[in-house]
Amino acid sequence: MRNAIATQSALWALAVVLFAPMAGCGGSDDSQSAEAAVQAITRAKPDSGNTSCPFVTAEQLEHILQVSMQLSRTSNNIDQCVWESSDDPDGLLTVNVGDSEWWETPSGAPNYKELSGIGREAYVVPEFDGWRAGVLLEEDKIIVVQVLFSGKTEAMAVELLKTVKSNIKAN
Repeated sequence: MRNAIATQSALWALAVVLFAPMAGCGGSDDSQSAEAAVQAITRAKPDSGNTSCPFVTAEQLEHILQVSMQLSRTSNNIDQCVWESSDDPDGLLTVNVGDSEWWETPSGAPNYKELSGIGREAYVVPEFDGWRAGVLLEEDKIIVVQVLFSGKTEAMAVELLKTVKSNIKAN
């Protein structure tokens, strides 16, 4: 189950980050956008050498989510960290950071909630068996976190989003 969720999560993240321009959410030249997306996918590969996530620590995750988390993998060419729960075999969390050109607001999703006071735009929405929260920062960067296991709350996803934002600003 964890591998299926991890694969689904990674594919969703790649789709959002790489294919948004083809949906009219980015640049004006569709052929260049499509070519850039294909090149990014072929370059993206796991970096098994990374042992830490630059966006959030295991201790911060344990404090927020009340479970132990282990870094599963990071990625070279997209700023992504994937964490697995030590306590829940199906628990998975992703943190994605990217350029604002990939921003997408899922405002049509059921139970979508706009957040204020976090960035230019921010949201939280139920996703799979958990939550997704995202923010468009003033610095033309985006952060999207996914807390993909049961028993975790909207408030936890929002607190994680704020923690990642704070960590990025501090560096």
